[in-house]
Amino acid sequence: TSVGILFFANSNDDVRGLQHRPADLLQQDNKIKSIMKLSVANQFYLVTAHSAEAVLAKQKQMLPVLAELKRDGALGGYVALLDMIPDASTQNHAYQILRTEMLSPTSVFMKYFNQLGFDDLFIETMRQQYRHKQPQLLTVDHWQNSSLVSQFPFLWLGKIQDQFVAVVALTDVQDLNALASAELPDGVQFVDYVEDISNVFAKYRDLVTLLVIAAYGIILLLLIIRYRWLQVLLIILPPVLAAVLSLAILTLAGVALNLFMMLALMLVLGIGIDYTLFLTEHPESQSTTLVAILLSA
Repeated sequence: TSVGILFFANSNDDVRGLQHRPADLLQQDNKIKSIMKLSVANQFYLVTAHSAEAVLAKQKQMLPVLAELKRDGALGGYVALLDMIPDASTQNHAYQILRTEMLSPTSVFMKYFNQLGFDDLFIETMRQQYRHKQPQLLTVDHWQNSSLVSQFPFLWLGKIQDQFVAVVALTDVQDLNALASAELPDGVQFVDYVEDISNVFAKYRDLVTLLVIAAYGIILLLLIIRYRWLQVLLIILPPVLAAVLSLAILTLAGVALNLFMMLALMLVLGIGIDYTLFLTEHPESQSTTLVAILLSA
């Protein structure tokens, strides 16, 4: 019956299940997030390119997709380096518009300058600057030398090996599947490190489960070599029954299995085999052995 119950066992390797925060603390946390209007999630987009400018260009390509995800309710918002440093094409375009206006004698700027009382020499000097000078663009280096870097240090990871790397932080994430399946430019990767850690836990749980089964098998072979069949059964059955009953009780209680429960089965096997071996090896003094086992347990 216990073995049959195990077919209905569920597993849950989500690391967030290992952290239980009080309800009042969660309520305070949510209140602070709502007041600050900023709650950076554990998920983000990693943007890589061959240069810093190419990173900004890729973030610009992401804007329509991010806007659609926000409109669909998949996330509440995002924070990107592009919000503080426009890419070169955007800066050049803005400069050309400004330059055209400054060089036009009928532009709004000229009217304002005349209304403010600036003389023609001053106005012409400014126009000459826009006529001959090239724009000085903002770069990532300018951002790194500003006070903004202390507020958002995680947005720029710098050069890693031969690639420049930046982060687009996400806020108020609601739909992980939509974020992971969004069509984004090459070099943009969705990262959910909590889920990644949970997946690692799941892989280790499967590995430990196989190791437990293999350990039972190896120990059974060694016992067959050393003892008679009846003794082998008396030695191996207690830890096997303890493991199966433990998992069955957890399953009936609705508790999902995880890595740490599988690791505990190693202890059940090791301690159980030790105790049964003590009893088997000292049949003439079982009462003393039982007392010793009881005290050690």
